[in-house]
Amino acid sequence: MSARRSSGVLLPLFSLPGGHGIGDMGPGAYAFIDWLVRAGQRLWHLLPLAPVLLRSYSPYSAASAMAGEPLLISLELLRDEGLLDRSDLAHPPGLSRDRVAYGQVVPFKHQLLTKAWRRFAASPPPEFGTFCEEHGEWLDDFALYWALCRHHKTSQWIEWPSAVRTRKPEALERAREELRDEYERTRFVQYVFYRQWKALRAYARKRNVHLIGDIPLFVSYASCDVWRKPALWKLGPDLRPRVEAGVPPLGKGDRGQRWGMPVYDWSAHQAEGFAWWLRRIDRCSELYDWIRFDHFRGLLATWEVPVDAPSPRHGHYEDVPGDELLGAILRRLGHLPLLPEVLGDITPAVLAMVDRWDLPHMRVLLGAFGGDYAQSLDAPHNYPARSIAFTGNHDMEPARGWFRHADDRTRQNLARTLGHAPKDGSVHRDLARLVLLSVAEMAIVPLQDVVGLDESARINTPGTRQRNWQWRATALPGAGPTDWLRGLTELAGRA
Repeated sequence: MSARRSSGVLLPLFSLPGGHGIGDMGPGAYAFIDWLVRAGQRLWHLLPLAPVLLRSYSPYSAASAMAGEPLLISLELLRDEGLLDRSDLAHPPGLSRDRVAYGQVVPFKHQLLTKAWRRFAASPPPEFGTFCEEHGEWLDDFALYWALCRHHKTSQWIEWPSAVRTRKPEALERAREELRDEYERTRFVQYVFYRQWKALRAYARKRNVHLIGDIPLFVSYASCDVWRKPALWKLGPDLRPRVEAGVPPLGKGDRGQRWGMPVYDWSAHQAEGFAWWLRRIDRCSELYDWIRFDHFRGLLATWEVPVDAPSPRHGHYEDVPGDELLGAILRRLGHLPLLPEVLGDITPAVLAMVDRWDLPHMRVLLGAFGGDYAQSLDAPHNYPARSIAFTGNHDMEPARGWFRHADDRTRQNLARTLGHAPKDGSVHRDLARLVLLSVAEMAIVPLQDVVGLDESARINTPGTRQRNWQWRATALPGAGPTDWLRGLTELAGRA
């Protein structure tokens, strides 16, 4: 797909406005696509749509690399199909409109999805059987995994009884029969997710809006993927990780990071011709037009930390057959709809890999001003035309919050770049202007930076567990921000 000069907005699906506690694939999503068109935008960056694990709620540490998040299903669309009653949605139980209160949303939606399943199960259409057959390679195991999670009240499959933990065929078949109702309900939920998303994507295409979704490099140890094929990860005989992924210390005072994610056994992936990866890419291609490849540098080498090491600095880089994997993806799809995330410990070898496969470089403007601005890869004067540029991303404060907490050097570099001293009330527009007027083929502005929200609208703070993945917009932007964004987009030749 051509990446001809275009622009768009970053907004997770769960952050959409709506009355049922979390953004979803219903009327609010269609209204947002219409708003993008009015604002002259042609890209919507959504983040992952994978089912989250309770307690972390991070879509980057999900229960499955293949399945969709049930909370994103629209209850209004189920009502319109007759699977729910109007009274079911008339009085939602005091759900927040500006935060996702997962403790309330999860039981509320689970109850109504179960009611919809009961009605659906009375006379399922042939399309349901077709979907289950076409997606059975991942769906059957995920439905059983999800049923076992609910039965044992934990997604930590390592804590399940030995027979199902180690996937003894007779134990799996017995569990499937004993948990048949939850198993079938899960297949129904995934069918509804797929059908609603397919309709939404078709609408976006009709409106000439392209969807960008993320593929995290790693998966959670507690995921269905590791449970069903443990040989693809570096686990010990007890099925527990021997090493975990992370990053080394990157500067003075930095202690590095350990993520708790299991590391791939790449030799096992090579031996099966990257079959698991190709199925994962196939699934992403069903969902998105562009796939933002999170932590792309991990396709060159992965920082592995022994699980018993005292700190991340005791890890080491292990080479990864990334070129071989990318070649397999290219042969599978005939093109590479990938947007590599190249942040952090980026070496010339990583940049060379991006160029070798003719992929767009990724640049984040807020990362440009704190150090040597003249040499920073994130400074607009250093953008290659083949790039996707963001003002900020989901792991950063919105521009106004970033500016409030910026040090003197950062503020000076920004002022010299703009040619004037930025102000708190307009710095988000200054930064958006730099990105949209740059040579980058694609430019993305988070919705918070379109309307000028501060640090209270942050989506995620890495290394913390509180208040992440909860922020929601309470309404779509009004005429002022919409007209401003469209005018700037037209000026930049991106409309």
